[in-house]
Amino acid sequence: MLLTGALLLAGTRAVGQSPSAEMPPETQAPPPPRRVASVEEQLNRFTRLLNLTADQQKGVRMVLEQQAAEIKALREKAPADPATGQTQESEADQRTQMKQIREESDTKILALLDEGQKKTYADWVKRRNESRERRRDREPGDGAPPPQN
Repeated sequence: MLLTGALLLAGTRAVGQSPSAEMPPETQAPPPPRRVASVEEQLNRFTRLLNLTADQQKGVRMVLEQQAAEIKALREKAPADPATGQTQESEADQRTQMKQIREESDTKILALLDEGQKKTYADWVKRRNESRERRRDREPGDGAPPPQN
């Protein structure tokens, strides 16, 4: 009984102390990669946002499936070297190619929409791009100097 209590006591942390607080920043693991929304999740989002018709949903689904396949192929083409963690293509090149894929998809989706939907979609794309820029500005280790406050 005494041994159990000692083990429990040894395994606890101070209240409010996170596991990362125990390690210096340079030894902390990088954050996990962001989860990418599935084609179905994206289609549901656009259906709600844009009030897509059944025909528009079919077209948007095809565009999203093509985009997902192209991005998957791009990621698989440049796997990280397990020894160094470096990719064969630079992250910046891969990011540029992904941006191009997204822009092509945006153009195809816009072609399926009516005028009111186009405005709503353009506003959403603008917010998405701004969000990506803010997130990229916060990411350490991309070769760029840290943002100045």
